[in-house]
Amino acid sequence: GLPDYVQVKIAVYDISGRQVAVLINNYQSPGFHSVSWDASSLPSGLYFIRIKSYEFTETRKVLLIK
Repeated sequence: GLPDYVQVKIAVYDISGRQVAVLINNYQSPGFHSVSWDASSLPSGLYFIRIKSYEFTETRKVLLIK
C-alpha cells in the first residue's frame, strides 16, 4: 500500500544481477496495487524482485519453476 502519490519502480533481476524486466516505473496513486509478471520468455531459476519508492526499498527472492 502506498500512503502518498509517489514514483514506484518494480524490477526483476536474474541471479547474476542483470535486470530482466521492469514491471512498473511511474507514479502511482495512494492505496493498494497489484502487478503481474509475464515470465514466459525466461528460464526457470532464482530471480530477485526489487521494489523502490521514495525512501523505501525492498528486495524479495522468487523461484520461477516451469
